[in-house]
Amino acid sequence: MAIKLVHEIRELASLTAERYEPLANPVRIIILYIISALGEARWSDVKLLLENILGRVNPNTLSFHLKKLIEAGLIVKTGAPEDPRYMAEMDKLPSFIKSDLEEGTKKVGLLLREVRKSHDQIA
Repeated sequence: MAIKLVHEIRELASLTAERYEPLANPVRIIILYIISALGEARWSDVKLLLENILGRVNPNTLSFHLKKLIEAGLIVKTGAPEDPRYMAEMDKLPSFIKSDLEEGTKKVGLLLREVRKSHDQIA
């Protein structure tokens, strides 16, 4: 009985770790904040805001993280292949992260206003 329980516990732990692995990277969390703040985001919008937060971001790195979030079902990709749009699948997020996501989304919204102001001042 104990051996069976140990096996079940290990299996459950592995499944849980696998299920939440896409959320284990801070870059992916920030991407979720950005997409949630924008509602629907173009790749270039995500890159611009991500670089305002993290500094220079390799395009391949952004594509890699977007792909991981899509594979996990946490965001969806819509639109034409040459101009894709990304949207967060809020109902698929675990409840424990939703309050953190809301807070991060609000902060990205504030940053977005600042970025837009600076671009308006330049233009």
